[in-house]
Amino acid sequence: MVLIKNSSQKIINKLNKSWKGSYTVEAAFLFPAIMGILVLLLYLAFYLSDLAVLDNLAWKLALEGSLAGTQYSDTQEIEQELYEKAKEQLNGRILCVQFMKMELHVTKKKATVAFYGKLVIPGLPFVSEIIGGKDGIVSVERMAEVRNPAEWIRNIRKLEGMVHETNGTNTR
Repeated sequence: MVLIKNSSQKIINKLNKSWKGSYTVEAAFLFPAIMGILVLLLYLAFYLSDLAVLDNLAWKLALEGSLAGTQYSDTQEIEQELYEKAKEQLNGRILCVQFMKMELHVTKKKATVAFYGKLVIPGLPFVSEIIGGKDGIVSVERMAEVRNPAEWIRNIRKLEGMVHETNGTNTR
């Protein structure tokens, strides 16, 4: 019995010695892969944050331009004012999109705002193509129709009156 116990103990000791560095080797393969995935997720979060900032600002400027379109006759003045607001509000809020250009157009019928940029990830240019699409180009375009607010409200009230007349009810 003692002989079997000693021989099995020797085999276990030999196996332990041969497997001693296996965790280090496995960690050496896993650690860069896990870190790469974490960095990719971090830049994906930055990209989504930048898209949200650009989308929000584009909507705000398009709506402001559509409201200002009813008040001003000079659209160049409106576009200049919106351009200055955009530069002021974008200052320091963009994380990984390199801002390339901004287009603002206000006409009598609509206000259009467009932002274009390039997703830039330092040291990993191929990842910007994975996250941002072909060439990593980011674009956000929003449009709002120019409406006269007073006329719009009058028309809605007329429609409400017609609906209530056909239903036989009057809420006023």
